[in-house]
Order: sequence, then structure tokens, then C-alpha cells
Amino acid sequence: MRSTVKYVLTLVTFSSLVACGGSGGGAGPGDSGAKKPPSPFENFTSALAISHLDSITCSDFKLKTSSFTPPDFVKQCWTLTVPEDYVKPKNGKTIKLAIAKANSANNNKKGTIAFLQGGPGGNIVIDSEGFETLSIRDENDIYLVDQRGTGYSTPALYCESGTSTDEEKLKRCKSDFENNDVDFNAFNSKNNALDFIVLRKKLEDAGELKDKWTLVGASYGTRLAITVLREEDRLTNQGFQTESGIKAMVLDGVFPIQINGVDDAKWANYENLKRIIEVCDRSPLVCDSDTLKSQIQSHIIDLPKEDHQYYLSLLLYFIEYERTEKEEFRYTIPSFAKLPISEVKILLEVYEDFLNEVEDIPDDFYAMGLSVICAEEYGFPPYYEKMNTERANWASEVQQVIDNSFHMEFTPTACKIWDVKKSADEEALAVNNDTVPVLITQGGNDYQTPLAWGNLVKKDFANSRVITDDTLDHVVLFSDNGDCIQQNIKTFVGDPSKLNDLDVTCVNNRTFIYKD
Repeated sequence: MRSTVKYVLTLVTFSSLVACGGSGGGAGPGDSGAKKPPSPFENFTSALAISHLDSITCSDFKLKTSSFTPPDFVKQCWTLTVPEDYVKPKNGKTIKLAIAKANSANNNKKGTIAFLQGGPGGNIVIDSEGFETLSIRDENDIYLVDQRGTGYSTPALYCESGTSTDEEKLKRCKSDFENNDVDFNAFNSKNNALDFIVLRKKLEDAGELKDKWTLVGASYGTRLAITVLREEDRLTNQGFQTESGIKAMVLDGVFPIQINGVDDAKWANYENLKRIIEVCDRSPLVCDSDTLKSQIQSHIIDLPKEDHQYYLSLLLYFIEYERTEKEEFRYTIPSFAKLPISEVKILLEVYEDFLNEVEDIPDDFYAMGLSVICAEEYGFPPYYEKMNTERANWASEVQQVIDNSFHMEFTPTACKIWDVKKSADEEALAVNNDTVPVLITQGGNDYQTPLAWGNLVKKDFANSRVITDDTLDHVVLFSDNGDCIQQNIKTFVGDPSKLNDLDVTCVNNRTFIYKD
């Protein structure tokens, strides 16, 4: 499912939030005639009054030449009209979000889930069939939301040139949207989070939602879920509501707010190299760590510099495979490292074509991703002040590649062209909560959000727990082999008070090794 591949930002990015605030006119002492800018409380009150939820026939969702064909368990859809920018809710500019409800699989419905897709820039409604066999749907309705700027929501912020970083194509994409009066500064994580709060309240008004819901976030969706929690707590503290509407949270493949998805990339990638060597050391029949390091070094030396980031990305792409299946484009790390450079170059060509493919029907809302990443990552300091200690274990050629690693779609040049305002400083600060139960799930082979990040976020939530399946990769919820940890998620969602009583025997008995 796309939650686990393209939309969770291959290699090293993600980000956090905020609406770009307009400044009110200054007033000196005694200038009683000057108006104060509206408070966030007043802005949200106005936004809620403007917003409305409207039922729609699911097949009426359209994107270019494509219409949504809902699976049998998706019988209700809505559009949610919200302000384009919650800082300026009365300026007359609104957008629409697409929402679909995946009904619980049996009649013994116990709760409600809001699913927060990865990205930023990932859609989910079109992928609703992927929820058919999820165990968390057994006793829960699941609301699937195409976040602002994505999927069947309008405007849909995709570039006709896909994720190309060609400067002229990017300028053309930006110009096309700006000519249609789209304000990229409004497409950020804080506004995205407020959309979910408005949706919750409108579902309550419509009688659809009768209790608190559980947030289930995947990848960037975990950062978004944490942002929703922050804004729920803020509204509660402001007296807008008596309590948060969040029952519990599942953070799957967690991307912490305090992490810089751009500048912390190198630290994360050294974690990935450490993982590769750990697995190699536990797979002595097929792998020797010194030989493996030398082979990777040789590949890098033999490749032109312009291929180095593609090589790193491909190497990490193969991190999850225990067996090689060439016809399926699957290689274990040891088998890939053994390949002669001529075969490596062929694989890189195939991989580059895959990454640069432009679909007839958009499946990557790159303009939305740029709007978030460029505002919420660039200009902020890295979380990790020191280089990862794993760096010292690798040759200088490898160090150079890792030290210069970045997400190939979100380059400094691309962000300079996009020219969105830097987010508020709070968007780089951890969010703390002492009451909401939080289950953090992760896979041992997750090269996009390292295990250290899950443990980092655990410190922010007093009532939290981390469960790791050593054999899985990014976003365990949709893994074909994730029955053990998925059962833990189901049990927790059904009764969050069982967080510390979850039986992880099955998960703990699973160990990943290379088999060829």
C-alpha cells in the first residue's frame, strides 16, 4: 500500500507544522482606536462557523479523468469545507477535503478511528481497499481523510511534471497554482491538524461521532497526529472545549516534531548503516561485516558522484529483504553488495526510472509536500548536535555520501523556488502530554524513521509504550507479515487501558537475518 512506499518519503524527510500568521497593525500606548488582531481562539471560532460537512456520493470524487470506486465497506463520503487559512478565516477563501468512512467489519462496533496518512503529500481515500482486512477495522469505523492539498480534496496540489526538481518545471507548477489564487503558506501541518479538529466537531454535530476517537498516524501522519493533540490541548486550555476529543493515539513509524527531516538526515542514515551491520553480524552464514563494508565502499568509488544519492537510496530500499528475488527487484543487502558495478548501474537506471515516473492519475501531491517541507524543515536547526557515533566505523568515501545525504525531491533549490514563509518556532518543539495513551509501533528495518525516533517520542508522553517487530519495515500496520504487532494495535485501540498489559511474546520471538 502506498502508505508504506511512496508517500512516507523515501530516504530522509518529513516535517511538522504551522499556519503562517499575519501581523496585526501596531498600536502605540493610548491609541485606543487601533484594532487588535483576532486571537487564535477567535479565529478558530470563526473558522468553525464557516466550515460545513456535506454528504456526497462516493463515486462523485474525481481527480483528472479518474473517479473513486469505493469498496463495499465504504458506503458514506463527505466533503468538508474549511478556511484555506485558519489565521485568516474570514477572507472568503475556502478549500474542500474529501472524507470516506470505512465501516467496521462486524456489527459489534466499539469505537472510531481517524487515519492520518503519511507524506506530506500522500492521499488515502483512493487506497481505501487497503483497509479491507485490517484487524483494527473489525470493531471500529475508520475515517479516511484526503488531507488538504491531496487526493480528491480541492485544490489537489500536484505538479504535472511529478516530483521533478527541474527548475523550469517547478516554476511552471508554482505559477499555475498561484494564478488560481492558491496560497502555499496556508498548506501546512498546523492548518492540516485544525482540519481534523473541525471534522471531529462536524461529525459530532451530525450525530456520526458519539464519543472520542483514536488517531492512527503513519509516518508523517504521526507528526500530524501529535500536532492535532497539541492543538486539541490548546483549545481546551483556552476554554473553547472542556476536554480533548482524542481517546488514544497509535504512532506507526514515528516522525518526531523536534526532528529536522532535512538536517538530521545524515544522523538517521548512520543509524541505518548500523542496523545493516547488526543484521550482518547475526547472519554469519551469508555475511561478513568487514567484507560488506568494503563492498559498499567499492561501489561508491566506482560510481560517478551524481549517482551516489541514488545508490544510497537503493541500498536502503533493500534493507527489508531477507531473501533475494531478482525478478521482483528484491535483493538482500549482502547479495546486492556482491554485485559487479555493471549490474549495480543497471539496477540504478531501473530505480531512477521508477522514482521519476509520472503517473497519468496523480499519486504524489508534490506541491503540498514542498509547501510543508520548505516551511517546516529549512531554517530550523538539527535536533542532533553531534554526528552519529556510527560514522567512525565507515570509510571516508562512505562518510562523504552519508554526510551529504538529503531527500532528493526536497532540495534547497526547490525550496528557494517555492518560497514559502518559515513556520513558527514551536513547530520544532516537542509536544508533551501526560494523559492520552500512546502506542508507538515500529519495524526493525525502518530506514525512513529510525528506531531511535520512536524511543525519543516515548519520552514526551507519560502514558506511552514502544513495541518493535524486528522483522518489519516502515509502517507495520499494513505489513503482510505483521500479524503479531497488528494484534497488539487492535487490542490497544479496543481498550487503551491495556497499554501496559499487551502481550508482546509473539513480537519478541521474531528476529530478522539475511538468508542469502
